[in-house]
Amino acid sequence: MPNRERINDLLLPEITSQMLDSLSSLTGVYRKLNAKSLDQDSSLCCGPMLLAMAASGGLYLLGVKGSVDSTPVSLSATKPLSADSGTLDNDVRELLNANGIDHDFEYIKVSGQKLITRPTSADYYELIIHENEGQATLNQPDLIKSLVELHKSHGPLFFKDLQKLMALGLLIALLSGFWLGTSSAGLRVPTLLTTVAGLTTSAITL
Repeated sequence: MPNRERINDLLLPEITSQMLDSLSSLTGVYRKLNAKSLDQDSSLCCGPMLLAMAASGGLYLLGVKGSVDSTPVSLSATKPLSADSGTLDNDVRELLNANGIDHDFEYIKVSGQKLITRPTSADYYELIIHENEGQATLNQPDLIKSLVELHKSHGPLFFKDLQKLMALGLLIALLSGFWLGTSSAGLRVPTLLTTVAGLTTSAITL
């Protein structure tokens, strides 16, 4: 019995240490797998929208901004509109309906004397209302112009929420990718080098 107790006293610390090392390794692997899964899920969710934003932004910088087909619309019935009115959206709807114009919009953008129905990623109207006169223009953007308007956050309200989620997902993808890169011995140096290069380029550009 004394010998057995002595053997147990000698082996127990070593066994405990090995178990703790194994648990620590498993925990590290689990964290890496979770980070990898999070990175992949974020990339899949944000990929299509990010591709559309990159394409429209790149085309815009190249001078391909799309076009808008504008058509003047006569207003037989007019009413005074105030940009400061708390019921501006309803006032514009009433004005359009009074002129037989069935147009669905989400809100009004005030730009100087112009009242612009949003979203402008689809057909929209521009209104200029004076005391007793009104001018209206129907604007129909092409596909590229619609993408550019979406890029500028001039699209539907739900798309703006999607853009916020895309920004969050992109941030998660970047942070989890950085975590995975720095956690790997083989990828640590390239990850740090590319990160420093990217930060330096951004600092110089700004």
